Amino acid sequence: MKITSDINSFINDLNNGKVVCFKTDTIWGLSANPNNFEALKNLYEIKKRSLDKPLIFLIKQNEKIEKITQPLSNFEKDVIKKYWPGPVSIIFNTNKKCSYLDFYENKKTIALRQPKNEICQTILNKIDYPLPSTSVNIEGEKPINNFVQIKKFLKNKDVTILKIKNYNKGLKSSSLIKIENNKVVFLRK
Repeated sequence: MKITSDINSFINDLNNGKVVCFKTDTIWGLSANPNNFEALKNLYEIKKRSLDKPLIFLIKQNEKIEKITQPLSNFEKDVIKKYWPGPVSIIFNTNKKCSYLDFYENKKTIALRQPKNEICQTILNKIDYPLPSTSVNIEGEKPINNFVQIKKFLKNKDVTILKIKNYNKGLKSSSLIKIENNKVVFLRK
């Protein structure tokens, strides 16, 4: 485990295949480069998560999401304007040509979130890919959001943690929605 407050060192580790941990706009998250299958497998092993369960992808504010999704309906565009940037993850149908999803063979949907806070946007603007992310915990258990507990959980793991100010503030999971028949359905509030 490595702890750093240097965002460039953190980004370098992310780009070079390390699992990373940082405070998102909602809760603490684990992430990995979606182009590095070994890093993604390591993330899944840390979390003890089934490989067939995709992660939420964090995207930057100017991301062209139709390279990840199928073409958006006007209703979907309106939903995006209403909830983004912010703590709402939205499930979309995938663009089968999107290489970021190669790890998730034959997945028809993907959840995206456009975070609002500055640190997330700084990270996303320094990389050239959407960032898969998941809560820090064993799958099925409550998210770990206390920095001391996160260090304990990740001890002896090959993970880089970004330590920032106010790292224990605003700790609530994102809402998760899907769009069906031009209606918003909340799967998690």
